[in-house]
Amino acid sequence: MAGFSAGLKLTGVDDFITPSQACVLPLMGENEGANEVMRHKKEAKGKDEKVKLDLADCLACSGCVTTAETILMEEQSLGKILEEVGKKGDRKFVVTLSPQAIASVGAHFGSNAVEAYSRLVTFFKKHLNFDIVMDLIWAQAVSVTETTTEALARLGSRTELPLITSACPGLVCYAEKKERKLLQHLSSSQSAQAIAGKVLKTYFAKQWALTPGEIYHISVQPCYDKKLEATRKELREQSEDGARYTDMVIASHEVIDLMKEVKVAWEDLAPSNPTWSSLVGGEIMKLVPSGGKDPFLEGSGGYAAIAMMEVAKVHGVELCVDDVHSGGKGENWEVVHNKKRPNFTEMTLKVKGAPVFKAALAYGFKHISNLVRVTRLKPANFTNYDYIELMACPEGCVNGGGQIKPAGDEKNADLVQRVRHLCHSLLHSHPSDISEVLTINSLYDYVGSSPGSQPAKEYLHTTYNDLNPKEGAQPSLTTMSW
Repeated sequence: MAGFSAGLKLTGVDDFITPSQACVLPLMGENEGANEVMRHKKEAKGKDEKVKLDLADCLACSGCVTTAETILMEEQSLGKILEEVGKKGDRKFVVTLSPQAIASVGAHFGSNAVEAYSRLVTFFKKHLNFDIVMDLIWAQAVSVTETTTEALARLGSRTELPLITSACPGLVCYAEKKERKLLQHLSSSQSAQAIAGKVLKTYFAKQWALTPGEIYHISVQPCYDKKLEATRKELREQSEDGARYTDMVIASHEVIDLMKEVKVAWEDLAPSNPTWSSLVGGEIMKLVPSGGKDPFLEGSGGYAAIAMMEVAKVHGVELCVDDVHSGGKGENWEVVHNKKRPNFTEMTLKVKGAPVFKAALAYGFKHISNLVRVTRLKPANFTNYDYIELMACPEGCVNGGGQIKPAGDEKNADLVQRVRHLCHSLLHSHPSDISEVLTINSLYDYVGSSPGSQPAKEYLHTTYNDLNPKEGAQPSLTTMSW
């Protein structure tokens, strides 16, 4: 398996556990302190035993930034899906589809976004015996809402700015293990994948009279890094069984592999008739009227664009969203797509000619590296921004490492553009199995709060771990004991 984002592929470390630099494993035996981390030590000669690590162990370790792909193949493989389906029993199986993944599959088969979604519903329900198929637009809307509310609070207090979006697990993993200075700036809002998983295993578990462990949740995502996110200990039920909110993640292209595995052709999948609604996040995510000029700013969730629009409302400024998306300059705003720095866009909101909000969209690990360099060498340039939508993949989530690659002579840039427009069109169609039973308001009613409140933070936010090695603490392969 290949395709991790650049954020998880740093040079200078051995990312295969054979030994890796400073490889450690959390040991929680009866005589050990809670969360104590120890390095593996070689026992008496001739008594060495193989060490079994899982993804959670790797994420708790500062020795390497990525994890062995063999572990991913064991824990989150297509074979594992078929194995779980074969022993389904009384469990309820749910699959959530990110809009970027739906668009990637649609672009691959030449289908429009709604047709792609409806055929995927048929595939998972009829051929894999899943009970529910839902899109993630509603969960994306919740994630954006919480992130925007958090940004408004920080702007009000002028603390821990700029806020950096945390939807990219590659970025989060990198910050936790290599750049602790970024941690305080990361939004604590959970991603759409995590929110959907938690809602399924709490809100819907009660609706269906099931325990969290009786719901099996698979999420289809545009990048492999989401597999790492699913294993985070913070994104599990805090109970004895510790059920993950997301049991498994598969990438967009793995859906094609799964179809081949069960011998199903795309043209043989009859389109389903999904429920239609604009209630579940649809209105929040509609940044541009149908047929808008440029859907670029919403391909990774629309975080920065929505934040700017909400800040504008606070200042009594009306923005023409079509113009904002197309770039250019208005009386109160300016959006510049930097031609010399691809995948870098600056957005500025002005009141009476004075800037009141400045945001940047930076896609690709090159920009993450530049940002880190700026925090060290020119911190004033870093704090010049109020908000940064930062993603590890160039072009953002529509070009994630798990997306389906171009076929024939098509250039990747052309494919990404098609995927972006399909993703955009899906936001204005919004079919979902859960549209009639869950709205944004009903979710907050269940939480017993409003966006940004303390109950919402406890339910919809997460925490991060500073796993950065101390100065001089990283041993070399020639000095460490294995």
